[in-house]
Formats: sequence, C-alpha cells, structure tokens
Amino acid sequence: MISNLRARSIQGYVTDSAGNVIRNSSITISRNNPNGSQTSVDRVDSDDEGYFISNPLPNGVYDIFESGIRTSKIIHSPDNNSIQCFKALKDNYYENDITPFSVLVEDDNLNAYKYFLQIEPEDISVDVFGNMFPIYDVDLSVLNEGVGELYSMKNFLNLRSDSRITVSRFDIEYYLPMTATQSMYRRIKWAGVPGVRFKKDSKLVVPLDYYSIVANNPFKISNNGSNFTGSDVYIDPITVNTVTVKGDSDVSAYLDIYNTTGIGDIIKLTISGKTWYGIVLSKASYAIVLEKWNSSRFVSTGSLPARYDNILTMKVYHGMFQGMTSMSSTVSEYFNVSENISQQNLENELYNYEGV
Repeated sequence: MISNLRARSIQGYVTDSAGNVIRNSSITISRNNPNGSQTSVDRVDSDDEGYFISNPLPNGVYDIFESGIRTSKIIHSPDNNSIQCFKALKDNYYENDITPFSVLVEDDNLNAYKYFLQIEPEDISVDVFGNMFPIYDVDLSVLNEGVGELYSMKNFLNLRSDSRITVSRFDIEYYLPMTATQSMYRRIKWAGVPGVRFKKDSKLVVPLDYYSIVANNPFKISNNGSNFTGSDVYIDPITVNTVTVKGDSDVSAYLDIYNTTGIGDIIKLTISGKTWYGIVLSKASYAIVLEKWNSSRFVSTGSLPARYDNILTMKVYHGMFQGMTSMSSTVSEYFNVSENISQQNLENELYNYEGV
C-alpha cells in the first residue's frame, strides 16, 4: 500500500582518490532512462565540508557527476521498509487536548505543539487482527507522580489510564514533494517516536512534536560557517524563555537567514562560550524572536544569552509548521515512517520527555 509518489534526497560527501573532501564542487545527478539515455534531474554544490544533498527524487537508477566526471551509480529506493501512514482521524486521539499552532505561537509555547500520524487503516479491527506492533501492557493510572520518563510521556501526551504505547519506536521523515512550479522543499526528521493507542479500540497514531525532531542537516548556515564580524548580529530583548536576534539591515548573510526562515523553524546560535537553540516565534523589522527549544538531544549550553551578546554563527533547521494540519488524507506522499527495531527498551529511548 506504499504510495508511488514517494521521493527522498540523495546525499553524501564528495572526495578525491586520497579520501580528501572536495569543497564547493558542482554535483550533477542524472537519471538513467530505459532506452539507455540520461536526463539531468538536479544540480547542487557541495559545501565547505564536501557534503551535498539533492532535492527529493523518486525511485530509479541515477549517475552522480562531479565537475562533469561520473563518480558513482546509485540504485535509489526510498520506498524500502516504509510503513503506510494516514491522516489521523479525530476518533483516534483526544482532539480537545490539541492546542492550535497559531495559539501556541501567540503564547510563546511551540514546544507544546503535537501533530498525529495514523499507522493503522480504519478497516483493521484490533479484536480480530490484534495489535500491529507490540504494546506495553502498563496501567498508566498507577504511575507515581512526576517520576520517570513514562510518567513524563503520559503527562505531555495526556495519556489516560487505558492508553497504551508501543514497545518499538518509529523514525519519521517529512518532505514536501517537488512539483513543476516549486523550487523549495521542507525536510524534517523525527526519531524514536512511540506509537500510541489512546483508547482501547482506537487506531495507533504516532505523535510528532519538537522533542523528537532531529536537527541533522541545516538548510541555511550564516556566512558558510564563518563567523559574523563585530556586533553586526546580536541579542537584544530577552525574557525568561525567549530571546530576540537582531541584525544590521546591510549584513547580507543575516538578511539571507531572515528572509528564508519561517515560523516554527529551529535556529542554532553560537555565541562566545555557549550554544543556544530556539524555535522561531515571529519576525519583524529584521528581528527574529526565538523560544528556547526544549530538546533532549540538542541541549543549549549555559544560561539564556545575555542582552547584547554578539552572535558568531547561525544555523537554521526546518521545524514544524501550521500547514501540516491541512494535509489531505494521502499523507504517505509527504511522510515516510519506518520501525526502529533497535529501540525496544523503555529505559533507553532515543529521546525523552523528561523536564516537560
């Protein structure tokens, strides 16, 4: 039941015969046609570390060219091991527990945003077919107050006493498929996400949130990784949980980030002596307001940045966005879900809800 519209990026590092990375190299990706001809489907440049990533490409055989010389042939199969997913029906989660994206933006609380995917068809009965994936048989009502990750998960997801979670965890990738008129795409990954059956007879859904996002490949890096100079980009207002980044309007590297960053994206700030991650809440007059990202994987070092701290570098990662809620029922065109079979131990999660 896998959608035939699946696509995924081709990515890797360009090296010479001695294994040294080739920086700022021109990469061309061509598709091999059945008649033996080739069609160029994408062209990208490697970065300062020799890394490149293409736009999402469908199944097929591709040749990779570096500066006009073919370096490799790839059998590209993004459909492998993927689990069919659906837009979650409201009967399968507690709709009243979900606060709209727009409200959370206004409340400076995007860390609380949740979006659900469904990984069981509506026509499958648990009574007849059993559980598609193994379930922890835990009575959540007897968990000690405030103790342990399972309690934190129950608290964040608003699990009831008859809710159940899966033993295995799931890795999810979202991408916006390319169209003839579209040149930009989003790419987000989540890892170690539990499946949840909120009620005894409900279908399994997978909660996507900011705690499980994997910020692995920034889509924008200031100055190609070089530091800003002087006080061109700096912190101005700060509150208990938010900071505002400001930059001079004539700093082109800052303007590039300002113009391409959206509400809900994640920004990593490198400041002298500390690293700080924030979720974009708003943008206006060359200022970007960030809420501290409460990730258990990517931890900010040190306290909140101080006012007038100079920012050395900025890296921007795709985050969740309001448009996710308006997707059609054919969400497998946008999401790839795979079971992470190595993550079976509740005591050793890929991420956790501790401190929520």
